[in-house]
Amino acid sequence: MPQDHRTTRIAMLAAPGFTNRERRHLRRAVQGAWDEAWSMPPSLLMQRGCTETLCRHLEAWKTRLGHPEAFHDQLRRAEITPLLPEDVAYPLAFLHMPDAPELLFLRGSLPPHPCLSIVGTRRMTSYGVRVLQELLPPAIAHGFGIISGLALGIDGTAHRITLDHHGYTLGILGTGIENASIYPRSHLSLTTRILAEGGGLLSEFPPGTEGLPHHFPLRNRLIAAAGMATVVIEADVDSGSLITARAALDLGKDVFAVPGSIFSSASQGTHALLSQGAHPCVSVAALIDAIALDRPVLADAVAMTLPDDPFARAILETLTEPLTTDTLAERLDRPVPDVLAALALLELDSRVASPDRLTWIRLR
Repeated sequence: MPQDHRTTRIAMLAAPGFTNRERRHLRRAVQGAWDEAWSMPPSLLMQRGCTETLCRHLEAWKTRLGHPEAFHDQLRRAEITPLLPEDVAYPLAFLHMPDAPELLFLRGSLPPHPCLSIVGTRRMTSYGVRVLQELLPPAIAHGFGIISGLALGIDGTAHRITLDHHGYTLGILGTGIENASIYPRSHLSLTTRILAEGGGLLSEFPPGTEGLPHHFPLRNRLIAAAGMATVVIEADVDSGSLITARAALDLGKDVFAVPGSIFSSASQGTHALLSQGAHPCVSVAALIDAIALDRPVLADAVAMTLPDDPFARAILETLTEPLTTDTLAERLDRPVPDVLAALALLELDSRVASPDRLTWIRLR
């Protein structure tokens, strides 16, 4: 598809308030002629199956933009990458969904290796925190990235623990992913850290979209699709986490539930899942056995993301914690100039960063 057609297509599909179903109707009505459709009268679009409401919203959006390039300028300023289903970077797992997103928005990077989807209650207890602290570090060490929804409670804690252990994490949002739309607002600093340390933010909602209640069940289906399996850690009986679990089952993916106290309301949802056939999640080893993955497979998947140069690999393998250049040189028994030269190349490749210009951290 020529770039101008792509620009117009993305701008039209991003009209505020469009559901994924309406975007699909619009794509079918346009029949690939996106540039022509920009000036197409609403009556013709309605003849081709678009609703009057869709056409009214689209006309208002086009008037507001003035030109398709205006929307792309907004995306560039916010460092957001739009993804269409035919793009190489579009997540393959989403293509197998019956309602695959017609358009996605990405900041940062997508997962470089297999991931687990971690979900749970916003009203997290100390038990939920302890489960995350015990479960996530070995999962990260085995090569898993962690996907969650950036919500309060289990989601946000899962993202933070993953970053604390230098793992990859992806936040899938039910809002726009530019800073002004991040919800909850208290997690704006968390999104900044996710991006700074090599993770990503993903949404099917365009910039400027606020967090409306019906957005989050839609977000949950993407969380379920993106991970190799979904792990539910503490959930009330009416928790949105159960929506994610059902979506994962509908997609043929494994669902794991962490058993909890029979006296805690935060465990009622996970116990319900267990009674319905979810796998009990008691260790990372149980997760790996249940999804038929072994350690060599995961290790190979992670190794594929490492550079071929032995010295560069050694630096990344040494950066299990923030380290100064001098400390790296000492541990690797190499001159400081050699270490600096290798770090510069790794930084250009977005594999390492030095946020404070004193210490280095591994991004991926």
